[in-house]
Amino acid sequence: IGLQTTRDIIKKDAELRKFVSDSQTERGLFIKKNISKGRYPQLDECLFQWFLQRRAENVPMSGSMLMCKAKWYCEKLGITDLNCSLGFLHRWKTRHGVSDKSVTGEKASADFLSAEKFLPIFSKETEGLLP
Repeated sequence: IGLQTTRDIIKKDAELRKFVSDSQTERGLFIKKNISKGRYPQLDECLFQWFLQRRAENVPMSGSMLMCKAKWYCEKLGITDLNCSLGFLHRWKTRHGVSDKSVTGEKASADFLSAEKFLPIFSKETEGLLP
């Protein structure tokens, strides 16, 4: 890499480290070519913190939920010229490395009580099938 690129990386060290630590996935790191903050950084940060809290609580998130919360934050922050559309949502997800994931299959979504009840039934039904 060139000398100026090296200087730019050193100059933006803290910003780059924050971006890497805030990214939800490695995919998000490789998709982005620059670190943009969006037109309303405070809205971006509020929505992202809310998203992280919901994700930590294993709440399934939909695009419409995110857009609705973005509209709510716009009202609270006094932002009147932003349309919280699918385009806004796509750009916000790209900025933060967020992808659409289903909670299905994750540990938090499993119903362990039902699984425990089903285990004896499954064992009885499959008895003799395995060598």
